[in-house]
Amino acid sequence: MDLKSLYSTVHWLEFSSFIFNSEYYTLLTNSLLILQNENHLKKVFFWGIIQCTEIDYYIVFGYKTDAISDRKFFYSDDCQNWKLLPIPQREHLILTELCTKPFKGDPGLVIEIVDDSPSEDLFASELKEDEQIETKELGSEQADQKDKEETRKSNQEKQDEVKNSIVEDKPVVGKGSKSEVGEAELGNKSEAEKEAGETKEDEKPDDNSNQNNPKLSQDENKPIGTTEELPPITSGELKEEDRLAAIIHIISEETSLAPRGGLFKQTDGFTIHSKAFEGLQLEDADELCSFQHYRRPQQDWNCNLMSRTDYNYAIDFLDTIDKDIPSDCWTAQLVEGDRAIILRNLHWPGFSFFHHLTTPEHGFVYIGAGQRNLDIPFMTQIYAPIIKEKSSLAVSVKTSEEKPTVEFKEDEEDMNITERESSKEIKDKINTSA
Repeated sequence: MDLKSLYSTVHWLEFSSFIFNSEYYTLLTNSLLILQNENHLKKVFFWGIIQCTEIDYYIVFGYKTDAISDRKFFYSDDCQNWKLLPIPQREHLILTELCTKPFKGDPGLVIEIVDDSPSEDLFASELKEDEQIETKELGSEQADQKDKEETRKSNQEKQDEVKNSIVEDKPVVGKGSKSEVGEAELGNKSEAEKEAGETKEDEKPDDNSNQNNPKLSQDENKPIGTTEELPPITSGELKEEDRLAAIIHIISEETSLAPRGGLFKQTDGFTIHSKAFEGLQLEDADELCSFQHYRRPQQDWNCNLMSRTDYNYAIDFLDTIDKDIPSDCWTAQLVEGDRAIILRNLHWPGFSFFHHLTTPEHGFVYIGAGQRNLDIPFMTQIYAPIIKEKSSLAVSVKTSEEKPTVEFKEDEEDMNITERESSKEIKDKINTSA
């Protein structure tokens, strides 16, 4: 929520059961103006509230030049003194996903996190061993082929050297006897063989040194063909301030939204909030592709190009929410006589995005405990076809079971009717005979 339009747009949060106290509202507006002037920010936005067991965290962010890559997040527990959030690291992001404890409200609190998930499958180690054996066999075959090629090349080189030496030292015909010529040839051959043996002995230590010291890349620090595999993180200590920065980063990457045209990419590469944005029409607001993620694009550059006929890179460079997984993780609601639309995310209960149609007013707020909803597969229509099949099978089974009971009941009624008729006939005969 933009600081300039906070007063006029705060009432849209009432549709998501969020109500601002007048005291906090005045504190926010005054303190955010001071924060913007002190940090020389172009715009300041109210991000939301992380609810804790003791003291809640109020989150805001702003930027100087770029609306996406230059964002800085601040937090406070009294809406007056704002502190800069650190940049989350890889360890903080992984441990934050593993942590299930609620926030307490103490930035200096250190939490010990241990992964309680079950261990790997029993067959995983066997598969890894088989893969290692296969790689070793392939490596040995390749090494044998290389050795054969090297020996063949060395033999060819020796033969060429011997031939060249014989040609150079060949005696002139007619001078000396045949025995002298033969002895000279044998002497030349022995000398050539000695030289070849010396060169071979000189080459052997070089080969050993190459085997012990593999070839290095341009950096001269890593062998060629090796890749860095980051070690898995399953436990560790996490500071609550780092956890707060990580959870804000995760929620912002998955839920922060902007309507199509709200963000504009300039020719110099900077992204700004478009001043020419006049709002979405009702026809466009019915489609999820009209809303984009407020983050760096993660999909291919031609993803939107293939799906839109009116593609414009300046406003369509961001990812749309219609390609999120699962597709039913977003809910939309038109309010106030179809004059505004409100979007909510099922992954993160407490997130709410609003947009007043045909006006530039839009924004988002997250007010929650910072815990992901893991029951979303049971809340969407992913298993709808399976449920329909099961229900149809159940109905067919029920009907097949009910049919014979109905026929049996019909047979019983026919028997009763026939017995009644027969009893009436007997009574009539008795009366007539009397």
